[in-house]
Formats: sequence, structure tokens, C-alpha cells
Amino acid sequence: MQPDYNIEFAHMYADESFGDEQIKSIEILKKITSRLKKENKTFVISFLIDEFHPTVFKLNENKIIKEFEKQGISIDFIGYESKLGLVADEIIKELPTSMLKIENFNKMEKDVLLLKNHNGKIGLKEDFKFMYRHTCALLSASWSLCRLGILKIPPDAVCNLTGKIFESKKIITILPEKYHLVEDKVIEIVESTRFKDSIEDMNYKFFEI
Repeated sequence: MQPDYNIEFAHMYADESFGDEQIKSIEILKKITSRLKKENKTFVISFLIDEFHPTVFKLNENKIIKEFEKQGISIDFIGYESKLGLVADEIIKELPTSMLKIENFNKMEKDVLLLKNHNGKIGLKEDFKFMYRHTCALLSASWSLCRLGILKIPPDAVCNLTGKIFESKKIITILPEKYHLVEDKVIEIVESTRFKDSIEDMNYKFFEI
């Protein structure tokens, strides 16, 4: 049965170590899951690794899982941000062409695909001579829409540890306050697609360290 919520917590870069941000995220997760249990709501717990932007991968997944277990947390899914590129391109196709613009940055030898709206510009994709990469905001939007089951997550983008259903009716994302601006862009991206009604199912809990 589809869970009521897919909760993301303890977001980490592949070159990071378990630290204060993850501890605080776990504290908030416990409060949220306790409340949901009292409300008879079902949920799954996801942990997203950003192994796209770091140049070094030193995060040991098994050690992290054991660290979570020490804290009383059992995770259901591990997500991999670098594997969400195909979903990101699907979102770009959903955006009105009238809102898209390419700007060239000669000094950096790259073209940037931008979403232009009433609030300004949001970077979507950076195209270099020999490679391209999607922005954090677009990849995060991809992750959110996949968790809601609106777009299909690539098989290699998520590791199912418990056999539960990944897609949920609503999502909760627990993040440090420093990611707030990125997630504001996520909302604007989704709002510009035919999936805009899903925004009401996207819930956030930001925290300070």
C-alpha cells in the first residue's frame, strides 16, 4: 500500500562525514514520525546522497546506515542525486519554452539554461564544451516529484532497503536552513509545470545548527 508520506532527512554530500546536521535532522525526524504514528499515518524514510557535485566519494553507506541505527532510525531508501539526470530533462520538457532562455558565459566557457519568471532567473542546466550538469534546484525538484510518484524514478537512482513502496501521497523534507533558497527555487520550477498542484503535497522542515 502506498505510504502517506515519504520523509527525507540527513541529506549528505558524498565527501561529508556524519555530523551535527545529521544529528539535528534525526531529532526532528523522530518528532515528526512520532506525530504521524499518533495520527495513524504511514511513512517511509529516505536518505539522499549528493554524489554528483563532490569530486571525492568518501561516504561509507554501510557505516552511515549503522550510525542511523545507533540513533534509533531505520531507513527505507537511499537516493543518489547523480542518477536523476533523465528526470531533470523530463522536467525541462514540461516547462513552457517562453520561460526558457540560454545565456552564454564566455569566461567560464559554458551556456546556462535558465527559467525566467516574475521573480527573476533560475538556473536549470549548465552546458560546458565536453559535458553538462543540472543544477541543485532542478535535481531536487526531480527527487521531490519522484517521491510523489509524479515522475518515475530511475531504477539506479534509489536503493530499496526494506521492500516498501517508495512513492507516497505527500512528502516531508527535513533540511538545514542554508538550503531554503534552493528549495524556494524547487517550488518555482514545479509551479511552472503542469504538476503545480503537487506543491501542496510538498512539506518542508528547515532547521538551524
